[in-house]
Amino acid sequence: MQSTRQRLSPEQLRKEEAATLTSPPAPYGLLARILFGVMGLLYGRGRSWSKFKVLELIARVPYQAWEHVAYIAITHTYEHEDFARRIFDRFDAMADVIRQIGIDERRHKEDSMGRMAMARFE
Repeated sequence: MQSTRQRLSPEQLRKEEAATLTSPPAPYGLLARILFGVMGLLYGRGRSWSKFKVLELIARVPYQAWEHVAYIAITHTYEHEDFARRIFDRFDAMADVIRQIGIDERRHKEDSMGRMAMARFE
């Protein structure tokens, strides 16, 4: 499958990154503000482990819903193999990205813990 995105040069990437970093953040939508308000009321304004776990559970819902829809679509369109394969490939690509983010976070955590342990013994 051919990507429609163009490749940027390193200079263009730096320019776009600078523009992104200097632009004001996009305002949160109504549902996000409601979610944050309720989370603040129930779990307090500060950071906590309980709040993190609840947000992680909520964040999983769209991906689980997409996975469910993808498998149903594949089941109902098995005669149209090309269409079913496109659905599954899109889900698979999204799952790969999520998996890679998890791997990167774990590697970063392990590297940090290793540096901390080494600092203790030096």
